This record gives sequence, C-alpha cells and structure tokens, in this order.
Amino acid sequence: MSKMFSVVTLDASHSLMTEHFVPGSPDGLDELLDCDEISEVLAEWPLGDTIEAKIQTYLYGDGETVRADEEDLAFFREHFDELDASDALDCISDHSFSFESDELDFGYGEESEDEEDLELYDTALLKSRAYFYGKESEVDKLLLPIIMICVCALLGGGTLIFLKLSAKHKKSKNKAKEELAQITANEFVNVKDIRGNFLYTRDNLALAYLKIYPISTELFSKNEKRLIAKQLTVSLSSAQYPFQLLAVSRPVDISPLLSELSATLTSSSDVKQKELLKQEIVEMGAFALSGEVVERQFYIKIWDRVSDGVERDLLQKLKLLGGYFSDSGIQTEILEQQDIVRLCNLVNNPAYVHLEDSGINAAIPILESVGVA
Repeated sequence: MSKMFSVVTLDASHSLMTEHFVPGSPDGLDELLDCDEISEVLAEWPLGDTIEAKIQTYLYGDGETVRADEEDLAFFREHFDELDASDALDCISDHSFSFESDELDFGYGEESEDEEDLELYDTALLKSRAYFYGKESEVDKLLLPIIMICVCALLGGGTLIFLKLSAKHKKSKNKAKEELAQITANEFVNVKDIRGNFLYTRDNLALAYLKIYPISTELFSKNEKRLIAKQLTVSLSSAQYPFQLLAVSRPVDISPLLSELSATLTSSSDVKQKELLKQEIVEMGAFALSGEVVERQFYIKIWDRVSDGVERDLLQKLKLLGGYFSDSGIQTEILEQQDIVRLCNLVNNPAYVHLEDSGINAAIPILESVGVA
C-alpha cells in the first residue's frame, strides 16, 4: 500500500520559515486551511506579509495509493531525511503559490447579538419618527404623548445597550493587549529571521555557522595527533573574535551501506549468502528506522552586530576558519538557509538528546604536549 503525504513550507520575508507534514496533496489555500496545524500557524501570522507556500507531494511504498494518517505523518516527520536520502520517497508533485496574510479570514468579524438588538431599536425609532411626522390629523396629535413616551423608552434602551457594548469592547481590547503581552515561540528562541547563510536574532545580532566534518583519530599515531592539535591551536589562536563550538547528535545515515548490501544481494548466486544478506538488510533497516544509533556533528558559530557589510565580514571569517581546518586535513562547509533551519530543529528536538557520562568533581583542565612553540 502506497502512502501519500505532502511537505508544506510556509515562508515570508519578515517571519520565520515553518515546515509541516500533511496527508494527501493539498492544491490551494482552502485545502491548507483544512489542516488544523497550518490553520493555527496562519492565525498567528503577522499582518502585511506575503506568504509563499511550497508544496511537495511524496509517495512511500508500492500498491494502492491512500492518504497518510497521523501515525504515518509522525513516522515521516521523524525519518524524512533518511527516507529521502535512500530514495524510498517518490516526489510526484512540486509546486508553490503566494497569498497575502491580510486575505485570511478566520471569522472574527461577526456581529454580536447585542449589536443586532441595537440595530432593531434604531429601526423602530426611525419608524416611530416617520409615523409621527407623517400624520397631520387631530387624532394623530392626541397620540403625541404616547409616541414621545415610546421614543424616550427606546432612547433609554438604546443608551443602556450602548453602555453595555462599550464595556464589552473595552474588556475585549484589554484581553487582546494581555494576549499580545504573552511571549511567542519566536521571541522565546530569540530568532527573528533566517535568510541565506545567516540567522538574525531579535537582539540585533547576525549569526553564521560552519559545519566541521569529523575524522577518525583511531588510525593516527600519537605524534600525528599531537601535530594536528598543535597546528589547529596555532591557527585558531589568530582568530581575534569570539566563536562557539556546538556538538549535537543525530541518527546515523546508513543508506549507502543498505545500497551496497542490496547490490551485493542482486549479484550473488549463493543461496546461503543471499539469506545472510537479507537478514543483514533487515537488521540495518531496523537500526535506521529506530533512530537509536546516533552520530556526533560539530559546528562553529560566530556572530556580530547587524550593520552594513556585516554579512560579508562573517563569511570572510568563516572561510578563514574553514581554511585552518583544511590545512589539518579536516573538511568544513558553510551552512545555507535550509541547513540552519535543520540545525535549529536538531538542537531543540528532544528525540536526539545525547546523554554523556561526565565527572562533576572540580578539576583543572590540562592540555598535554600541545603547547604553542
């Protein structure tokens, strides 16, 4: 059975990009609003933004096509990168469209029952005045006191309703101010926008990230390890600006291993070897789907105050840092917009928390035989 789902990306120039997994293949704004998650996000979206919705529809599996349910969406959301890298997903549609946030209507403009009553009172008052001024007979003149009493009653009732509506309107305004005073998710994580190679914070900072690919030091001798450490120490000591090293965990991508095992299984003619390869593929697939096997990823973060030319200066600093690591045989990469979004999700996703045993006793750290000559 083939599962159909879509990845919807909402982005605007003055807001943080969001990514959502929805069942089926939504075709327009009305179908997107049918999704509770997207409807809640758009309801809190700032007015005046031009929102671009990018919809990518995928099929997973073979056989009859059905819409993915909530359990399937949770699975795709957690393992999307692994499935996409192993070519298990078939992208059948990729399109986008834009709309204004001011065009969204969530039904907040309905009139209250009290306002309808006030309109009825005003209509009755106008009819009474028309009746009073349209009659000129003596009998109508005798009805003048009765009409005046009715008019006074209507005016009094209208005044009471007006006062009631004023109090309710004032209360709703105070409630709206209290809701605006509550902190939003963007304010909590201090992210204003992510564009290009940079993350902008609400305290007027621009951040850039450099990914450091790990190396296996088990194959190096002690002298080689000391040489690499010494060379990195000398190079990084010339960086006269603050930077921060981040170490986060994510599931290991074993799709190349699965591909190699599948190719070996196809070319093998030994029955016993094929049976062993099938068991190994099943075990590796279970590891990939469980997410229990994680790998450490390392990043360097630099930042500076937002000003003219700050982006150019940060990129130049990242290139210099990347050169320092390249001289020691370590590959690096400057993160793009989508990579920064995934890093933010990786840091704040509790499913990828890496537990480490570390001593809590006070001690003085000592670097042995790595001093600068």
